[in-house]
Amino acid sequence: MFHVKHLGKLKLVVITGPTASGKTKLAVKLAQAVGGEIISADSRQVFVGMDIGTGKDLEEYQGVPYHLIDIKSPHETFSVSEFQRLATEAAQEIHQRGCVPILCGGSGHYIKALLQNYSFGHTAHNPYFSFSLESLPRPLLLQIHEHLELSGPTDSNRRIARSIEKTYDPPPELTPQAFEFETKIYATRPERPVLREMIKTRLEERLNHGLIEEVSGLLAQGVPADHLRKFGLEYRWVTDYLDQWIDLNTLKKSLHQGICQFAKRQETFLRYMAKEGLDIQDCPDITKLVAEVSQWLAEP
Repeated sequence: MFHVKHLGKLKLVVITGPTASGKTKLAVKLAQAVGGEIISADSRQVFVGMDIGTGKDLEEYQGVPYHLIDIKSPHETFSVSEFQRLATEAAQEIHQRGCVPILCGGSGHYIKALLQNYSFGHTAHNPYFSFSLESLPRPLLLQIHEHLELSGPTDSNRRIARSIEKTYDPPPELTPQAFEFETKIYATRPERPVLREMIKTRLEERLNHGLIEEVSGLLAQGVPADHLRKFGLEYRWVTDYLDQWIDLNTLKKSLHQGICQFAKRQETFLRYMAKEGLDIQDCPDITKLVAEVSQWLAEP
């Protein structure tokens, strides 16, 4: 059972925005200036071997420590509740080392879950309890499921855990207390035509640097094609191409269009988060960004 103590508000800088908008470069420069470490808020960069398609660009970090990258096998899954737990732990550890945690990524739902401390709709369904259940061996979970005389699907640890959670209210001493962050949230928001060009340029670079070969290698490692398609646009369209469902020209056109549409949805989600009360500012140039964040960090 995971238990995170309430340590008061901890300052957390957040840099988010649509795909290809330059978040990582800004986060790295900021980290170098203020003594920060980066926590990835990307739902796919957690997976080992999925580098080009997810845009890890690890050389961009230039020695800046990073977290929640390359921590899972592509054969596995990664949940919002797991992200919430691991990101909270990483932020606390960074803070305890006297450094500044900087959350960087475009997975809006992950960021929202962390900053608003999602309870996931049920007393027992919190990220710590969920993750501990999902981590149990399948035979043990099935025994608990049978002992409680539960119904419902048992084809995955996640589904079995959800059924068990609905029957259980943890005692107060085992219930994680809310962890509150004091945040400074910035969003990179290029004009739409500029962003479309940035997406096109980055896609061409990824294709030239081995995106198709990366997906082919994952398939060769035994990652099922249907599972790989669930990892997002790049992996879905390239897998379709490798299965000879589409030609190379269709791959390029469809992928560019799909990424642009995805970026638009990310921008919409940012507006939604702002309406829900999160103070999201447009990201200024790096000089002003460093000055603003430094001043904020110096405040008691």
